[in-house]
Amino acid sequence: LAVFSSQGCGICRALAPAVAAFARDPRVTVRTFDEVRDADAWAAADAPGSPFAVALDADGTVLAKGTFNTGAQLESVLATAERRRGALRA
Repeated sequence: LAVFSSQGCGICRALAPAVAAFARDPRVTVRTFDEVRDADAWAAADAPGSPFAVALDADGTVLAKGTFNTGAQLESVLATAERRRGALRA
């Protein structure tokens, strides 16, 4: 799970505990990308703003992405990715 955030984003700061909770899940690898420090990654992902998440499979295939404003919305990105991963296996 790639999470795009920026230092000046109050929503990003408020959601940091939710992102950290997902990172503690052994089934999820979370990497965060700062808008300034990781500008190249932002450009490569075409991140429209923050907070934004991209869920990828182990091969780097994008399964789901979207802007999120709550932990539940971030969970929805992961749930969509899981459904799509299952569909690709079928």
